[in-house]
Amino acid sequence: MKAKIGFITLLILVVGGSIFNYTSKAREELKTETVLTDYAIVANKYRLGTYVQSKEIPIEIELYPSKYTQVIIDRWKDVASVSEMMEYPTELIGENEWMEADKLLTDNLNHYIEIERSNEVDEDDHISSEAIKQFIFHNEMSDNLQKAFDQAGVD
Repeated sequence: MKAKIGFITLLILVVGGSIFNYTSKAREELKTETVLTDYAIVANKYRLGTYVQSKEIPIEIELYPSKYTQVIIDRWKDVASVSEMMEYPTELIGENEWMEADKLLTDNLNHYIEIERSNEVDEDDHISSEAIKQFIFHNEMSDNLQKAFDQAGVD
């Protein structure tokens, strides 16, 4: 009887350990996939080139500008020149810190969204967060953004 209990206990420990090991590996793979997805999104958004040094944790991916990137960041710089709430990260971009630069843009746009939700905006002059995104990433100009550029003398 004691042998059966010992065997069952050992079996439970082995199965439990296997399950724990499997879930730990699955969690690590999910974390890796999430990080790779985040890098892929930023690389696609800014038309960046990528160099994957390691897919293992810690993941090492180098992002660098392509010939298409400059147009996007120039538009970002233009928006920052007419909006005091938009910050252009000269230093981050110069150091190829694209994940941090993208986080800054996201934070700026989220701030815009909060202001829009508060209804404390003058609709005649307000440049919406969506208009900013559309201009930076797709070169689509809203009337209010065009008006702000004209007033600031931005081409």
